[in-house]
Amino acid sequence: MGLRRIKLEEKARNICDGIPSGFYCTNDLTGYHYCDDNSVMTTKQCGSTTRCSCQFNMICKAEEKNICTEYSTLHFTPNLIIGYVGTRYIEVPHEYNMTNNIAYLIRQDALDEHYYQRNFFENKVQEISLIARDPKDKTLYEYIRYYQNSAQVSCEKLAAQNFVTFGDHYKYYSLSKHPEIIPTDFRFANSPFSYKEEWTLKIGRLFPHQQSVHRYLIIDVEKHTGIRKPVYFVERTYGSTSEEIFTETKLQVSIYSETASGSAWFRAPHSCEEPIF
Repeated sequence: MGLRRIKLEEKARNICDGIPSGFYCTNDLTGYHYCDDNSVMTTKQCGSTTRCSCQFNMICKAEEKNICTEYSTLHFTPNLIIGYVGTRYIEVPHEYNMTNNIAYLIRQDALDEHYYQRNFFENKVQEISLIARDPKDKTLYEYIRYYQNSAQVSCEKLAAQNFVTFGDHYKYYSLSKHPEIIPTDFRFANSPFSYKEEWTLKIGRLFPHQQSVHRYLIIDVEKHTGIRKPVYFVERTYGSTSEEIFTETKLQVSIYSETASGSAWFRAPHSCEEPIF
């Protein structure tokens, strides 16, 4: 699973069939639906400076007047280099559990619509993804290479509909008032020069076949400049009621630089045989 292509595992809800009556956020958090006992849906929009606070696929516990709240959003610079190292734990009840070492290296020059990601599994390259424009027709493509035991096994070239920046999928995260990850880990103690923030995204399970996903991003904030830098990422996925698979990914940020990488990193290959950095 690549960090950039993490997507919200939910669809726009335009009917209320099969779910309990109550209030639910729209799929972009700009408003909320009300589903009555007869599965009839009405929708209301939040004000321009507020958004739905109940996140995704979860019934709102707040009173209707408190559903739309003021919010903050995370922003990352257009150009950045970021590396993650960590583990992924998978547990299948009554069958097996395993832990694997994983890592990611990401380079982005968003102003030129350039993106590069290299995924590692047990210290070996597993996937390389490059988004760049074809030098001939100037069309934006995503070039993907898959590897097994460091040897390339397949290659794809997909037309990219639009360029989505690294930080785009963090825009739905909310600043946590009651951190769950920070208090349990001494590495995230505050220093005289900075403090930590915990941002969360939670996707609930409305139907038995759906997964439930909890994501946490720990940010280091410099006190004097207000500059925010990601330091830790946790994702916990709880499988459907039939599968019951639990997955936990923990990633420590090993590299973070708000600089451009240079055009050499984003050179579009002419064929599957031509290497990507």
